[in-house]
Amino acid sequence: MDEQGFMRNPSKLNNNIKNNDNSDNRNPSATSSTAPASPHRRRPHHNHHCRNQLPNKVGNDDTDKHIVKMTLQHRKHSHEHATTNSFFLKRSSPPNNSDNDGHNSHGHGHGHGHDNSHNNTHNNKSRQWRFLLTVLLPSALVLALDAMYLANFYHGRPQTSPQTISWHPQTPSLSRHHDGGLDDDGHDRDRDRDRDVLRFDLDVLRNVHATYQGARSRIEWKQSPANTPLFVANQNITVAPLMATVDRRPILVRKQLLDDRKTRNVARNGKELGCALSSTTFVSHLKHHDLKKYQQKYGHRHGCEVCFQFSNRKDMTDFLSERQNKAKWMTIETNASTSTKCVKGRATVTSRFGQWQQEEETQGRRFQGFGYPWTVDCLLPNGIPELTCKEISKMQRNIDEGRVDGLLDIRFGTKLVIGWTEGTKRGNYFAVWSQWPWKAVMSHDDDREEIAKKLSMTWNDETSWYVPKSGEELKLAHVEGPGYDQTEYNGKPSIRSIDPQSNSKGGVHVRLLVNLYHYIRNAPGSTHIVAVVDGQAHRSYEYLTEALNTNISLLYRDFWQSLLSEINHANPTDLLPMHEDSSTTSHAFTDMTLMQLLRLRKINILMVPVLTPSPLFEQSVCGGQYQFATYLAARYSADYHVIMFIDGDTSLLERPQTQPLPSSSSSTQLKRTQQQIYYDRFFSPTHSTQCAGHRYQLIEQYVPPSHDTDEHLLQCTHDLLSHPKKWKFAMKNCHLKEGHIVGRTDAIYAYSVHHPDTLEGYAPIGVDDCISPGNTWSERYYLLESEMVQIHLRDRERKKECTCFVNRSK
Repeated sequence: MDEQGFMRNPSKLNNNIKNNDNSDNRNPSATSSTAPASPHRRRPHHNHHCRNQLPNKVGNDDTDKHIVKMTLQHRKHSHEHATTNSFFLKRSSPPNNSDNDGHNSHGHGHGHGHDNSHNNTHNNKSRQWRFLLTVLLPSALVLALDAMYLANFYHGRPQTSPQTISWHPQTPSLSRHHDGGLDDDGHDRDRDRDRDVLRFDLDVLRNVHATYQGARSRIEWKQSPANTPLFVANQNITVAPLMATVDRRPILVRKQLLDDRKTRNVARNGKELGCALSSTTFVSHLKHHDLKKYQQKYGHRHGCEVCFQFSNRKDMTDFLSERQNKAKWMTIETNASTSTKCVKGRATVTSRFGQWQQEEETQGRRFQGFGYPWTVDCLLPNGIPELTCKEISKMQRNIDEGRVDGLLDIRFGTKLVIGWTEGTKRGNYFAVWSQWPWKAVMSHDDDREEIAKKLSMTWNDETSWYVPKSGEELKLAHVEGPGYDQTEYNGKPSIRSIDPQSNSKGGVHVRLLVNLYHYIRNAPGSTHIVAVVDGQAHRSYEYLTEALNTNISLLYRDFWQSLLSEINHANPTDLLPMHEDSSTTSHAFTDMTLMQLLRLRKINILMVPVLTPSPLFEQSVCGGQYQFATYLAARYSADYHVIMFIDGDTSLLERPQTQPLPSSSSSTQLKRTQQQIYYDRFFSPTHSTQCAGHRYQLIEQYVPPSHDTDEHLLQCTHDLLSHPKKWKFAMKNCHLKEGHIVGRTDAIYAYSVHHPDTLEGYAPIGVDDCISPGNTWSERYYLLESEMVQIHLRDRERKKECTCFVNRSK
């Protein structure tokens, strides 16, 4: 018996994560992946010491559009102080003559005249009282609250109130709000307050903490055949519970409903739909796993369950006893010694990339000694009101809030059976048991009945929420990650240590600001999901907050003015062309921040921490990316119409307007945003190809070290959009590797990096799995050059001709 759990003190992360918009992570309707060829490596980022405070929080009202139209006269003074910025100082050498300490010499309001001593005394006293009330008293309260917070945290007291994100202009952190709380369904009462630009998914963070604190995995070896000696477990094998969540995939809800109607018909159209969960467990030594027979030979041995522990045997006996008498299809096991009752579910095990990874290792190419994150999905029986995800989560909240005495604990468990192929031990197998506390799997919305109500029956079912009526209605999420800053420690890959002196960007990709620029142009009203390893989540959020509060004149030196000019004359949902700034462009808006610009285009960012214990990072491809492919679909599919999952070092570009269109195309196809393009591909009555997902063309553009700056990268993409011959050359000669994917959320089972996997027989009627055999070129499967292409701004050269700033004239 080998048991291993992972405990981590979450104090640093929990104390310091910040958000500059009082953002809550509820209902994100408002993870890019790295190519499996090799782990993603990051270059160190050197920051200069920050001497200025971050800009204050930007107001959230209807005047943002007016900001663009303000005159130079009103902005002149602010511009003089905005040219030195804390984030900018970390990215380039500070001006020698800049010593901005954040004070405004014109703003202190010194008095004029009046020598009357009585008035002077009165004014002095007034100023003293104002100073006491506005400075000293609030500061004292903040210090007192901080002391209470730290005392509660470090003494390990239970958290009795929900955590939401608050903005502090200098030191953002998680804070407790007692004026909010959860309603009976577990939703945040303040969910709609100030969450328009940057959010941190605190529900996932709570899951991560609960997993480290209470989840466990163990292995149990079996002998086969029965007359052979029992194989003793190799003590070097490592197993670890990873991410688990309530499964919110519409395609899984449809599967349960369709299967239920064929058998017992007890789900009541989703009202009593059995809870569904998705989980991953890391198992080392993939080289010796029997991947060819884990379904047909061991499929009947896989299992899952949800267990309820009570304070006494009577409550245990009474729980579900009447239901059990009627629902003969429900399997229950009890353990009287611990007063625990477990309801068995139906388990499905997958290893999407396991065989490919195993072949690479066996042939000696890469991934030596790696393990694999196995996925186990679980469906509880239908027809039992207490076994819906919503009701189980309500029970858990009652436990946490002390509303019940009899019920003590709820846990989700899986059993994964794997054959062993090593030498003379071939034929043996072992079971991996994993278990999570229910707090580790609860999502931001566990009411799966609502998903069932909104399901689409056919590919163009406009009565369904999942079929938008236009590109303007389409809710889009673009996902990258999980990102990380990697180093090497004792000869092994390792997550870089983030100490107070570290200048690391954490898990935020070095190309993020360039990618955001293009999303601002061609994907207004969308959500950008940034997945980062949990061990660098605080630093990632800190860096991103600094970036959002930086002036766009510093971030996008040669392209911000023309962009604002386009915004000023465009509708909020229009595609914005990319132009280089001219000498005649107004300089009136130099103090506009990236936060304000994203708000103008209604783009928000959601940061998601991904549980990444060190064995997973050190012994798996791309730092454990494969666990996120299924988790992304299970957690967030219900909140969007379309999700795209791409690498962080790639930008999505539309066809240049200087390029001629095919004869069958209309001129309006040059002016489509990403949402309009995906609407046409997935939902349009006249243009849809009726596919579950599509793949992008990946166009390589090598970035030499001398040009690896945001300014040069924007210039590189501008060259492609403004030089027709260069664009044509790149499309013809630089499509060297597989692109990434985009899928309609009601038909996707997993966003498997380069494969938009569906579930055969359960997608909406008329939706096909369009992945071509051998991933060969197909106009139906691949997005075309006239739609959207993926530009790979790569730091390693694959083909000399496919390099930024060359071949302009070819």
